[in-house]
Amino acid sequence: MSTLSNAGLNSFEVKLILGKKIPTTDRTYLQTLKQSAFEKYQKAYAFHLSVCGGFVNGKQKADRLAEVVRELFLVAKDQGLLRMLPKDRIKELESP
Repeated sequence: MSTLSNAGLNSFEVKLILGKKIPTTDRTYLQTLKQSAFEKYQKAYAFHLSVCGGFVNGKQKADRLAEVVRELFLVAKDQGLLRMLPKDRIKELESP
């Protein structure tokens, strides 16, 4: 619950994602709850929920972000999108 809350989901969205009961009296006024909960969940998944069963510390987030950036760099290189960068800058980006 804490991880979902830290990812920006409110208490009703957290309960919905976890399958917890939300009183009918509250659900009556939460018409867009399902949509908002799953939109936020999708956005937060990669950085808050996908590593180590849901708990992700700062180093793990940084490592995951670095991995994503490396993948994007390789795709951009393969697509020829780095033509405009100076060669020394490309070498710098290629090094780990």
